[in-house]
Amino acid sequence: MMATKRRIERRGDRHYLYDVTPFWDSDKKQGRNKKVYLGPCDADGNLQDERKRPDKETSVIDIPYRTVTLGPYHLLYELSREMRIEERLAEAFGVDVSKRILTLAILRITDHDSLRIVRDTLDTSALETLLDSEWSYSSQRLSELLYDIGNDSSKRFLFYESCLQEDDVAIFDTSVLQSSSKLMDMLEDGRKTHRTGLPQVNLGLVHSLRTKLPVMMKLFPGSISDTVTIKGLLNLLGSMGSKRITMVMDRGFYSENNMVFMASKEGIDFLLPLRSGTNLYKEWISRSKDELENPINMFHFHGRTEQCADLTVDWPYQETYDHEGKRVTKLRVLVFNNTEREVEERNSFIARVEDAEILASRTVWKGAQHAIANIFTGRLEGMETLFDISEGDDGMVALERKRNAMTFAMRNFGRIVLLTSLKGSPKDILELYRQRDEDEKDFEDLKDDMDGGIQYVHSREAAEGILFVQFIALSIRKYMRQRMNKEMQALDIPKILKRLRSMNATQLRSGWYINEIPKKCRDIYDAFGIQLPESFGPSTI
Repeated sequence: MMATKRRIERRGDRHYLYDVTPFWDSDKKQGRNKKVYLGPCDADGNLQDERKRPDKETSVIDIPYRTVTLGPYHLLYELSREMRIEERLAEAFGVDVSKRILTLAILRITDHDSLRIVRDTLDTSALETLLDSEWSYSSQRLSELLYDIGNDSSKRFLFYESCLQEDDVAIFDTSVLQSSSKLMDMLEDGRKTHRTGLPQVNLGLVHSLRTKLPVMMKLFPGSISDTVTIKGLLNLLGSMGSKRITMVMDRGFYSENNMVFMASKEGIDFLLPLRSGTNLYKEWISRSKDELENPINMFHFHGRTEQCADLTVDWPYQETYDHEGKRVTKLRVLVFNNTEREVEERNSFIARVEDAEILASRTVWKGAQHAIANIFTGRLEGMETLFDISEGDDGMVALERKRNAMTFAMRNFGRIVLLTSLKGSPKDILELYRQRDEDEKDFEDLKDDMDGGIQYVHSREAAEGILFVQFIALSIRKYMRQRMNKEMQALDIPKILKRLRSMNATQLRSGWYINEIPKKCRDIYDAFGIQLPESFGPSTI
């Protein structure tokens, strides 16, 4: 046993004394230190309490053992309790595993890069005490936990089923996750492989129309098309008891075959924009001109005026029959026009054009395909058709704008033509379509979490396990956003959690007590309508 030494740590003008005992961590195969907080002291290490005559009884009982961060972990834990996440996880995975999954999910929000150092992070936080759950979280145990979660799809879908609760749900497109190794046999060449050279896996995400929260996630091999992925999700949701499913798709899903498929299925509603290059688009834009200019059809929507034409047109596709065998004869078409959106879309478009040109000027020429793969990704994806791409005189990539291509791309800014089977008002339907844009952020959050998540694991099962953990984190984070007022929205989640780190709890030999709570932390709790903790420890949870 190594000798314990006393250490003085200075913070500002104050000094604090600790007992530090070195020890060997057999799980991590490295030396570590165990710190025991003794109290405030002077510059020479004399405890302030030792300069007074101590009361024998209280001096033994009330020596502080350690101080941990409480605020961000307590707030997220309380939000998860409102969502009944731990309860639902326990029904699917058992009590012990449910606490470990929730622990990791909260850490994915508060300490994004903590997967490799979970134990160190937990030693300085109140999370384990809040959940009344202690576990080693060694690399080996953590890998085993993630593997078990990913290897048992029945438990994951039991959790998803508890979230669905026969809610009306919406499928907001699918997305692509790309990795060079982690998802193993699910990684296959797909629609984006030619651009990046990386295999991919497709991700389907389902949201409740009642709560607006994600309720299910499913991975599909990368070679499966969007249409087949959607059909797989529909079949899975049907088997889990979903009675009404609304498919809110992007333009890429539009085709005659898909329209026929959606119109013929029972319990399926659809909402998707029409491709602007089709003859039907031109026909319906022309037909809607008078209705768009009619002030009776205008309405205020998120701070601006929408012009709307609500058309009922003859079914323009091949002969189609619904689930009752009745012929489909009509289609609802909603045409929206907004001059402010036109300006915003033009501004965003030109900004992306210039971003591509700047990035090209910094990229060494290695051929057109190399330039496309390295420049036209993310928000610039697909914009390569607007340029002639060549080698510049300086050896960098040179982009020359194509006038006709850019004019064609800008011709319909501000306009949306939506095809739908829904019966609601144009305003309600536009709100649902707008939600699709918001839920695209969910895909991006899951992708961002891969940096500190999937890159850590080494098998398909463990990769699916960490994606499930990140799905739980996504649900909590989105619920938190829903609860945020304008003041909190201005701060956003990272700043809120940072402010809450000044809310601490100290462990004494007699139990825990909460340190003085700063006003900025009280204000945050008030904004979320969550009661500040009055006591702390497993017995209070």
